[in-house]
Amino acid sequence: MDPEDIFIWPDGTWRYREECEDLTDRWLGDDFEVLYVGTPEYDEFIFPLREPVEGGPDDEYWPEGD
Repeated sequence: MDPEDIFIWPDGTWRYREECEDLTDRWLGDDFEVLYVGTPEYDEFIFPLREPVEGGPDDEYWPEGD
């Protein structure tokens, strides 16, 4: 378990796992989904509009100055 795993509730509320340990008096319920660090779902949630890395597999090769 990574402290940066994400818990998401149906109403859109979300917290990192490490923050949920402190919610003893105001727990949001047990109907949450967990996004684990390193999974595609986690990356899509954290970086929804991330631009592709320059020079990545979708780029064509064009030498400088051409």
